[in-house]
Parts: sequence; structure tokens; C-alpha cells
Amino acid sequence: MRSGKIGSIIGAAAVCVSCLNPAAAQLTEYVWDSSKTGSQLWQQSANWSPTGFPNGPLHTANLSRPLAAGLDANIGAGVIVAGLKMGGTAGPVTTTVSTGAGGLLTFRNDDMAPVQTANADFDGDSFVSGADLLIWQRGLGLTGQLNNNQGDADADTVVDGDDLDVWKDQFGQGTEAFSQGSAFIDSSGVIGSINTISAGVHSDNEQIEIAGSRDLTISGNFSYNGDPNNAGISASALRVISPGLTVTLAGSVVMNNSDALEGVDFQFNDSERNQGTLVINGIMSGTGDIAIGSASNAARLPLGTVVLNGANTFTGSIRAGRGNLVLGHDNALGVDGATLAAYRQAGPANQFGYNLISDDDDRVISNPMVIAQWQTVKGEHSLEWAGEIEQTNNRGLINLLPAGKELKLSGRVNIFEEAESGVQRRFEIHGTGTTRMTGSIRDLPDDAMEFPEDHRLVKRGTGALIVDVAAGDNNHVGDDVIYMGNWHYTDNDSLNVGGGQIQSYGGAIGVDAGVSNNTDFLSRIRTTSVGGLQLAPSDAGATLDFTSTLANAANMTVAAPETGLSFTGTIIPAGGRYQLGGGTGTLTLPNAQLTGSNRL
Repeated sequence: MRSGKIGSIIGAAAVCVSCLNPAAAQLTEYVWDSSKTGSQLWQQSANWSPTGFPNGPLHTANLSRPLAAGLDANIGAGVIVAGLKMGGTAGPVTTTVSTGAGGLLTFRNDDMAPVQTANADFDGDSFVSGADLLIWQRGLGLTGQLNNNQGDADADTVVDGDDLDVWKDQFGQGTEAFSQGSAFIDSSGVIGSINTISAGVHSDNEQIEIAGSRDLTISGNFSYNGDPNNAGISASALRVISPGLTVTLAGSVVMNNSDALEGVDFQFNDSERNQGTLVINGIMSGTGDIAIGSASNAARLPLGTVVLNGANTFTGSIRAGRGNLVLGHDNALGVDGATLAAYRQAGPANQFGYNLISDDDDRVISNPMVIAQWQTVKGEHSLEWAGEIEQTNNRGLINLLPAGKELKLSGRVNIFEEAESGVQRRFEIHGTGTTRMTGSIRDLPDDAMEFPEDHRLVKRGTGALIVDVAAGDNNHVGDDVIYMGNWHYTDNDSLNVGGGQIQSYGGAIGVDAGVSNNTDFLSRIRTTSVGGLQLAPSDAGATLDFTSTLANAANMTVAAPETGLSFTGTIIPAGGRYQLGGGTGTLTLPNAQLTGSNRL
């Protein structure tokens, strides 16, 4: 939290904005005169109650009023507020905060008390539902309430009919208290209300939380600064709390990291309470390290979403927490800095929900990635990752793309992280989708003098893995291990080199060029393998002799690729036992090839 928070009450007419702690300092709420519509001046005392106008870190501005027509409140040369409420309450009007003089709407909250709007989410699940009504019924008549968990929605310390009215208004919506000491925007209003901030928005080392029921567009540029009392290091953040709420930044965002070694520069939807969507259409430039998503084990569902649509030019890195990151441009992740990876999962450990989503089947991302936690790729579109990928902590990729879509890894894949030695590593591919590896695969840096003992490529999940690596691009010498799904080597050039073996515990593995007489491939199969030997179309009429040519695969089944295969050839089983199936493909034997007294 920013140093120097003030704990005093401003003015005798101070109005508490539903403060949860009555002993803490109160914010002064200035309420707009609802009769003033059209183009109006913010810095006009007669437009507000109490007299004056909001311009300070303990002031909030309430424009959420029963306006008869649209309102454009011009801030002039700029103002400071701790919070802002927007949205017509009597009819669907447009509420705009603008400037004609290049002024900034600066957010800074120097109050230590948590602030919330009327909140009928009594059970704290971020959604107003029938369960909250039951809590209100049980609490009806209670007094002296310090929070809303017994049914006091309007924070007047009493559970009464007014709280039921709030529940009715908010039923079916997400609603959320703002965090202690954070600046806030409440974007609400009746259905059809349009809320826009066309002035530039500035965060004075502040965490700005946005909640409400109506989407918000910030068309002005967004800027921030760090803490002057802490070497200028920034604690600034922009957080969309309410589920279903979308906030769009249409202007530019300039990064200005003061000290990359001290931590991230700016945070987008980084709170465990973020459940809304933040769309950044403007260009992100400058130098800065960014955190996106929650680094908490307690991140709420649905996870928050950040959409990067700009041709971004910032240098630095993106540290991903739990949340959805939509890649809306090939340069969404900016330009890689000299020393920091462009994209890396930041935590928490042993969790899932680090979600990358492409918005276009032709999306190609060239930034490097360090996989420190399980990285999920999901959504409705294919994604190509052309940047170099390293992994640490024996993690990998979870591909949840639907049928017909593909995750393509065309950059170099390292089964290690730079500057480590003597460490066993696994690079794992999980999930239900199809993953294609066309870039080089490396077990160790190019200048390493010896090969590691145990760097493995591992396949899990029901999806397909296609390894299509050109000759000379592969120094992967460790074992290849499959547990589930289908694994294709397109040809023998894609096989591991230097003596690495293939261990199959399930699923199906094979070479698309054929396996029935592929001695190079068959010699690599560990004899304890029990998964499926995946046939290629060229094997459809072959003789499969598990007593000689296929002896290393004697304990494996005859399996089809995921597209299916009709096998018309002959099977000579080992140990008098036919073994069929494996992977996700359908194997058809149309000619009653299973003969003799062999078991099935």
C-alpha cells in the first residue's frame, strides 16, 4: 500500500461512502445536481452538493443520478478524486467525463477505510442470488451491523426493507466491495446507460478498482507514476472486479518502470477478486514489467480477463498470474527486453488457470516464454508460438483447443532453463487438443560440453502431439514418454537423438512414415512399453510380427491414429496374445485376421 495515507475527515459535511469501519476516516462524497445535463463544468461549485467540487484524495464524485438527458462533465485542467460513480438512474443516458484542456482525471485514495457501494452479495460469492435473500430474511431486524454478511446491503447498520430493495435491484448481478484504501470507479446505471471517460486517466501510485453493472470505455490515454517515497517504484494497478463487466482502454498506455529489479511496474486485473474483462485497444509503449492475473490461490471464478489488442512496443516482461489473457495482435506482448523474458507465469505454484487465448487462427506470437507453472492454451482459435520456450520446475503446456484447431510450437523448445546444470527435467504436453512441434528441441544449451542424464519429453492427456523437427534441429537425447493420447513423429528425423528411448505407458505412439519395418524407430522402444503401437496409413496391409521385427513392442497393442485406420494385414502376436486398441483412434479389422487359438 502507498505510504502516507491520510486519516482525517475533510469538511464538516463529509459523507461516508458506506464505510465498513466506522472508526476510520470518511471520504467526502460530492453529489451532482441531477438537473444539470448536457455540457457542464466539473469545477463549478453550484453543480455539486455540498458546495464546491471534488478535487482531492479524500473526495468522491457521484454522477450516478436521475438525469433527464445525457451529461458531459468537463474537468478542465484536471482534478483528483478517490472515487467516481457513473450511470443514469432514471433513464438510459450517456454520462461522460471529458476535458478540453488536456486535463487528467487523477485517482488517488488517501483514506484507509474500505469503501463499497450498496452490496446485496451477503454470502460473498460475488453474485447476488436467492441464497442472499435467505440471509436477508434471517437477519431482518438486526441492528448494529458492521458489514453486510447478515443482510445490511446499504451499510446503515440495520437490516430492513431498504436492504431488500437493494437485493431486488442487484438480483442476478455481480457486486463487490472495493478494497481498503483503493481508488474506485462504480460504473452502473439503468439498462442502456452508457458510461465514458474521454479525459486522460492517471493513477497516482494507486490501485484503481472498477465495479458495477454497465460497461465503461476510457477513450483518453492512461498513465501512472510510482511512489516518490519508495524510489519511485510503482504500486499502480487497474482491476475490473464485477463478473460480466467490460472496461475498454482505447487510448495509449505508456510504461515507465523505474527499477525492473524491484518488481513489476504495473498490474492489470491482478487481484484475486478480479472477475471482469479489461480490454486494452491502445498501444502500450515505453519500458516496464507488467503483471496480469491473480497470484493468489484464492482467485475467484470466473477468472478475470485481459485482452491485448494493440501493436504494442513496450520493452520488459509480462508476469502472468491466474486469469485469461487474450492475444488480439501478433505484437500483443510487446518487444522483448534485453534480460527479462517477455512472458512467464509468476505464481501461485501448483495451481492452474494461467490461460492464453488466441482471437484468430492466424495468430503468431514471437516472444520468448519461460514456463514456470502449467501454461494452458484454450479458446476457439489456433495459436502459433514462434518464440523460444524454456521450462523450469518440470512443467509444461496444457492444450485445451477444440477439434480442428492447433497449438503450433515453431520456435525452439528447451527442456531446461538457462544457467542450470545437473538437474533432471521434464517438458510435458497435456490436454485434449492437438499440439504440433516444428521448432528445434534442445536438452541443453548449444555450448554445453556433455549431455544431461535425464531430460524427457512427456505426453499426457487425450490430445495429439505431432513432432515434426527437421534433421539437425534436434539435440534432444533424453527419453520420450507417453501416458495418454496419440504421439506422431512425422518421420525419423523427428526422433530423439543420442540413444534416448521411447517409453509407452498408454496412448499410442508411432511414425507417420510407417512403423511395421522401421528399425530405427523400433530399436528405440523400451521393451517394458505397454501402450499402443500407432500404425500409419502405409502400414494398413503390412505384416506385424511381434515375435521378430516388432519384438521390442511385444507388450504393446496395435493402435490407430486419431483419424482411424482400417487394418487388412496380418498380426503375428507375441506370447499367443492379440492386443488391440490404444490412443484415441478407431482400429478396424474387416477381414477376420484374428486366427488360431490365440487369446485376445
